[in-house]
Amino acid sequence: MKPHTFTRTLVFILFACAIATLSSCVKSKDETLAITKDNLAGTYMLTVIKGKEAGRAEQDLTSIYYDNCQLDDQFVLNANMVFDYIDAGATCTYGGSYRDTWTLYNNEVYFDEILGTVIKLTSKELVVKQTEGDSYVTFYLTRVL
Repeated sequence: MKPHTFTRTLVFILFACAIATLSSCVKSKDETLAITKDNLAGTYMLTVIKGKEAGRAEQDLTSIYYDNCQLDDQFVLNANMVFDYIDAGATCTYGGSYRDTWTLYNNEVYFDEILGTVIKLTSKELVVKQTEGDSYVTFYLTRVL
């Protein structure tokens, strides 16, 4: 084998290994998870609350449910069914952190003021929808841990 052919082959092999290594570091898609207490367990922050009344357009209801000082707070769903509300960041003059329980029955979940059907669960997001007749409220939460 000629020296320059060997060098080209070596460079090609190193380049192929580098590409394979880099592509293995790419995170996979945010796949849907089964709705179980173990998969729900984690720390979440509220992203937005959207709602719709019969005959009206969907609207942002976040400020109706939570004050600005609560929007950086964390909802911790522990696998042992203990719920921790963490008053993080901006501290409200009322309330504060507290501990309670959370429930999961079939696909229905309840914690804090959030009660409804889990319609989406991924490693990054939890979406819970509360429906009554033609009206609904949907809670969008982002998993932070």
